[in-house]
Amino acid sequence: MMPHQDGVETCRQLREINELNNTYIIFLTARAEEYSEVAGFEAGTDDYITKPIKPRALISRLNAMIRRKIILADQNNYIEICDLVIDRTSYTITVYNRQVTLPKKDSSFFIFLLTTPIKCITEMNC
Repeated sequence: MMPHQDGVETCRQLREINELNNTYIIFLTARAEEYSEVAGFEAGTDDYITKPIKPRALISRLNAMIRRKIILADQNNYIEICDLVIDRTSYTITVYNRQVTLPKKDSSFFIFLLTTPIKCITEMNC
């Protein structure tokens, strides 16, 4: 439980702040009623997860959100992850409002690393 206001009101207030427009908001709650879930989405949440949830399922849902964000950004010639923005046309990287220009080859490699799904290789895979 949140001490001073509920998650729906907090979500509404966060969505009113322009700098936080691209921030993920995910409800992790014990409230499983349909009206609570609808209120959360109407307030602007990106996902509504009810407890109990298994840790691996939670991580999978978070990874899916990040993948969708990267795919959408990929279609717009830029990649945005938290405070990291990569412009694929000018080969610039902006981190915490500081811009760095990389050589084309370095930038392409960096974009490849960010957009390629991470695969774990174990001894059994070899």
